[in-house]
Formats: sequence, C-alpha cells, structure tokens
Amino acid sequence: MLNSNRYRSQTARFLLLLYVGMLVNGILFLHAHRLADGTIITHAHPYKPVGKDPIQPNNHTQQELLWLDAVTNVLYTNPEPFFWLAVFMAAFTVPPAVRFLARISGRRHTAFRHRGPPVYVVI
Repeated sequence: MLNSNRYRSQTARFLLLLYVGMLVNGILFLHAHRLADGTIITHAHPYKPVGKDPIQPNNHTQQELLWLDAVTNVLYTNPEPFFWLAVFMAAFTVPPAVRFLARISGRRHTAFRHRGPPVYVVI
C-alpha cells in the first residue's frame, strides 16, 4: 500500500509537469508556416524566431508540416472519432457499472413502484 501511494504521487507529479511543459510550449513557441499552395499550418515546438512575423521561414518538409498540423489540431480537424468513442464508452461501460453497483448494494432496482417511501411518525 505504501509503495502504491508513492507511485501514484510520482505519476501525478510527472503528469503535472508534462502538462505544464506542453502548455508553456504551446504558449511560447506557437508559430505558423505557409505552404506553396497558400495553406497556413500552425504548430508549436522550440525554435529561434526570425523577426516579428508570425509566419516563420520553413525548414520542414511538406509532409512534416502536414503531420504536425494533424497532430496539433486533432481535436479541431476531425472530432468525429472522439464523439463515437464517447458513445461507445457510454454504451458499454455505464450499464455494467450500474449492474455492478446494484449487485453490491444488495437491492435490485429493476422496476419503478408507484408509491412513496414509508413515513415514520415519531411521537
């Protein structure tokens, strides 16, 4: 038990530092590149800025830029898989959880009875 709490604490610290690092990277190093067809790709990684222009010189290949754009903006470009994942999780995890909770509570809540709970009068 002592080790599991220590590992939980270490994992939580690591994830917090990773999140803060990603947040700082996205704030400080977000920049854009213009492709040959005029498409503007935005992504974030450490770089040395050249001038004040938000569109920086490009030293990436077009495939790298498209991949970086897809990874950076995955939630905005194609949200349908995440929607279907949420539907799948709701359909296949919520009913078993409800059955499990009904089993451990000792009562079966299978039907609605059309009466209120009993009233106890204390005199």
